[in-house]
Amino acid sequence: MTKALISLPSLSLIAALALSGCSLSIGGGSSSQAQGQQTQASQAASDSAGSAGSAQAPASSPATGTSGSTGQAVAGYEPGQIPPIPMISLPDLSLLTQSTGAFTPDLTRSITSQPGITVRPARCDASGSLVSGSTVLGGDGSMTASSGATSVTNNGDGSGTFNDGKVSITNNGDGSGTYSDGKVSITVNGDGSGTYSDGKLSITNNGDGTAVVNGSTISAKPVPKAGKVGTFPSIDAAKPVRSCGTVITLEDSVLFDFGSSDLRGEASTTLTNLATVLKDSKAPKVQVQGHTDSVSDDVFNQKLSEQRAQAVSSALKADGVAADLESVGYGETKPVAPNENPDGSDNPGGRRLNRRVEVFVPAF
Repeated sequence: MTKALISLPSLSLIAALALSGCSLSIGGGSSSQAQGQQTQASQAASDSAGSAGSAQAPASSPATGTSGSTGQAVAGYEPGQIPPIPMISLPDLSLLTQSTGAFTPDLTRSITSQPGITVRPARCDASGSLVSGSTVLGGDGSMTASSGATSVTNNGDGSGTFNDGKVSITNNGDGSGTYSDGKVSITVNGDGSGTYSDGKLSITNNGDGTAVVNGSTISAKPVPKAGKVGTFPSIDAAKPVRSCGTVITLEDSVLFDFGSSDLRGEASTTLTNLATVLKDSKAPKVQVQGHTDSVSDDVFNQKLSEQRAQAVSSALKADGVAADLESVGYGETKPVAPNENPDGSDNPGGRRLNRRVEVFVPAF
C-alpha cells in the first residue's frame, strides 16, 4: 500500500526532524506477571536482566510446573512461560522542517534537487554543536527515525522495529515478534507458541499447554500475544522549535572513492553548485564536518574524516566562498545509522549513510 508523506514548507514530501531522546512509549506484549512493568526498548540494552519487560536471568533454583514436574524458568515467570516482547519507545519530535528564520527555507529550496545532497534544518545542543538524526513521518501514522546507532520504525498498522546496535526488537503487529540483545533471544509466534534462550536456559513453549525446558517436557500456559505498537500521533502533536541553522549532507559516493580523500572529478559540479548557493546566501560562517563508518581502526577513520572535510573546504574556497570556513573531522564517532546488524554482520546500508560530509551553516 502506498504511504502518503506529509508535505511541509521547506522539504517536499519529507519531514526531516531531529531527535532528542525517547519519551513516548507505545505497544509491547503483556503477561499476568508483567502487567504495568514492561521495560522500554531503550532500557532493555542496559538492564535486560532486571526488568519484567525484557528477558531476565535464569532462576537460581528450579521451579515447579503446574503438572508437578520440575524445570527451570525465567526469573519472575512460571515454568515454560516466555517473557513478552518489550515495548518500542518513540523519540520526541523537537524540530520540524518549518524554520522560523528566513535563511533556512530559502537555502533548502535552492539545493534540494542536487543528487547526493540532503538538506534539513539543523538542531544544536547547548554548546552549539550540530545534533545528527532524522525522522520521516508518513501521512498514515507511520514513521522512521534514526539518531546515532538507534533506529525506530513504526509502520502505523500496529507493527514496528527498534534497533540500537545492541538490542533488536521486531513487533509484527499480529501478535508475533522477536527480541534479541546478543545474549537473550525471545520469539513469540502469536499462536500461543514461542521460544526463549539465553545460552544457559532454553525454553520452547508449544502453545498447547506443554513446553520443553532444557530438554524436559513440562506443563505450561500458552504464550500471550505481543501487543501492537500503535499509531504515531499526527503531525499536529509535534511542536516546532527554532532551527539553529541548516545542515547539508553530501554522500561520500558523490565526492570520494571508498577510503580516499581525493575528490572525484564528478564532484566538481556538485561542489560548484553548493558554493554558488553559499555565496548567494551571504552566510558569514560555514563548518565542514567529515564522518566515516566503522571500517578500519579509529586512528585511520579520524584522519580520513579530517582530510575529507579539508578537501571539501578547500574546494569551496577555490570556488569563491568567502565565508569563514572551518573543517573538522569526527571519524566514526557520530553515526546516523548502525554499522552492523544485531547479529554482528555487516550493515552496508548503514555504513553508507555514515560515510558523509556535513556542511553546517549556523543561523545568522
